[in-house]
Amino acid sequence: MNKPDETTLNRWLNGELEDAELHAVEAWAEQYAGDLDAEFKCNIGWSALCDDYLKSVEPSVEPPYPEFFNSKILQMIEHDEQQLDSEPANVVKPSIWQKFRWSVMPAAAAALVAFFIGMKMAPESSSAVATGHVGNVYVPLSGVAAAVMESDESTEIILKG
Repeated sequence: MNKPDETTLNRWLNGELEDAELHAVEAWAEQYAGDLDAEFKCNIGWSALCDDYLKSVEPSVEPPYPEFFNSKILQMIEHDEQQLDSEPANVVKPSIWQKFRWSVMPAAAAALVAFFIGMKMAPESSSAVATGHVGNVYVPLSGVAAAVMESDESTEIILKG
């Protein structure tokens, strides 16, 4: 006899073969006993171990007062569902400023930096008027010249052209 296929060998190991098929596989197993031990040693060992383990495990036992535990679990579930359904009353909704403060803050910082840079880069002539010293005078028309005359009480600008 040729070697039986895997399903037939598994059925033989589980004790599911009958009559002629069982005798044929057992005859093959006796003929190739050494090869069979090496090939199926692990499978036979695990199935025996599994059977021993299942025999040693006690059947499940109901806990004392199961109704009490079940009712507590149901109460906790209902309480959680009620909290999810109802919106808390003490939650304060944020104002418009609170919603947009992070978008306004960069713009305010940029304006502050621009103001500071503008103050540092201001021309010296604008501060010179306050101190009493006038430099060149800007004249928008070409061909017009301006002369500046200062005194203690006033400043005169004379235009020519």
